[in-house]
Amino acid sequence: MKRLEIDCNFNYFGPSKPGLSHEEVIKLSLIPNERVLVFQDEDEWLGTVVFDKELPYVYQWYVKLD
Repeated sequence: MKRLEIDCNFNYFGPSKPGLSHEEVIKLSLIPNERVLVFQDEDEWLGTVVFDKELPYVYQWYVKLD
């Protein structure tokens, strides 16, 4: 399972759906519906990668936290 750092303050729908940069998505070869382990500071969560082409470009990729 891929592990990546997130910033819950970078979001479109609220802190439970933090955004991902397009560069990070490409670097980690992430795909929609992929399960990932994400962390911020000392906290970790499981989540699902989401892509929504209807959102503004910088928020199209995000993680839906469990």
